[in-house]
Amino acid sequence: MQVTTTFRQMPSSDALREYAEGKITKLEKYYQGLIEARIAFSAGKTSQKAEVTVKGNGFRVRGEESAEDAYAALDLVVDKLSRQLRRQHDRLKDHHGTASAKRTVEEGRPRRREASARREGLLRLTYAPKPLFLDDALAQLEGEDRYPLLFVNAETGAVNAVFRNADGRVGVIEPE
Repeated sequence: MQVTTTFRQMPSSDALREYAEGKITKLEKYYQGLIEARIAFSAGKTSQKAEVTVKGNGFRVRGEESAEDAYAALDLVVDKLSRQLRRQHDRLKDHHGTASAKRTVEEGRPRRREASARREGLLRLTYAPKPLFLDDALAQLEGEDRYPLLFVNAETGAVNAVFRNADGRVGVIEPE
């Protein structure tokens, strides 16, 4: 797993960087498909903040916490991420007997098709939506600004979409 550490408004520390990389690599015991982790430390007037984004095969989890020192903030955010990763891992184990939860990364991402002759210049994407709960879809959307996230609502079985408006508000599209 590739780990990138950034220090904002505070001096960089090799000891903190090594501590952070050690804590983040331990997250792989909860989920084997982790690809990349980005850690950002920043200092405020009275507290220090740790922000961590972890990308895996077809998902992204993010957390941030503040504490009096950067080590404590990192410990808090790693605990939060471990809970999220454990929950993600449990959902992929397919407790409900649906084969759609075991889709590969390629099935969960848009693929390009060639435009037809009568619709010149039209880019068509195909997408196999994953079964997610609304809260999980909102968590995945949190770090993305590209396009709406389509998913099969695990509660209703209907295809839904979550999106972010230009003003930053989040919306959901549900069928009638």
